[in-house]
Amino acid sequence: MDLERFKIGANRLTTKHWCGVSTAWLISVQEIGGENQRVTDESICRRSTEISLVIRQTMEECILTNLMPRSQIDIYVQVLQADGGTRSACINAATLALADAGIPMRDLVTSCSAGFLNSTPLLDLNYVEDSAGGPDVTVGILPKVDKVTLLQMDAKLPIDTFENVMQLAVEGCKAIANYIREVLLENTKQLEYRRGL
Repeated sequence: MDLERFKIGANRLTTKHWCGVSTAWLISVQEIGGENQRVTDESICRRSTEISLVIRQTMEECILTNLMPRSQIDIYVQVLQADGGTRSACINAATLALADAGIPMRDLVTSCSAGFLNSTPLLDLNYVEDSAGGPDVTVGILPKVDKVTLLQMDAKLPIDTFENVMQLAVEGCKAIANYIREVLLENTKQLEYRRGL
């Protein structure tokens, strides 16, 4: 596959413009594919479009657009290797990038996937587990206010099983949020030290 041709094609097909409250959104996801996957241009574009939409809808819940009138936020995510949990990884990467850039947010939106395989709830499914055909639930939350911003399920689940899988995914989201906060705090301390503050 000609990589340069792919990047141009993916940008052209996956770039969307949305307008919020005086804020334009430009979100592009480029997925190059992962191990054990047969990747075609059509499957990349379809998946990239879906992930772009999911990121936009999830980020709309956390960004305080009213504090940035007449601003444009560009989010570009490039997936170099996919081994499961691509949607969640893109959302978490976008959250970290926005927080590092100082974009005002209600909370750090985090995402995690969970599934149910062989009568066992699993957190953060890899490609093999995801391909086994069990149900997969992707959850995004604002952890401080316990608000669900994303809920996608790829197969049917009995309600009692769904509750267990959902709770596991929410706990995973909270753990990711704590880790992102620690990383941001450590980065801020290092910047303060370097600047002599």
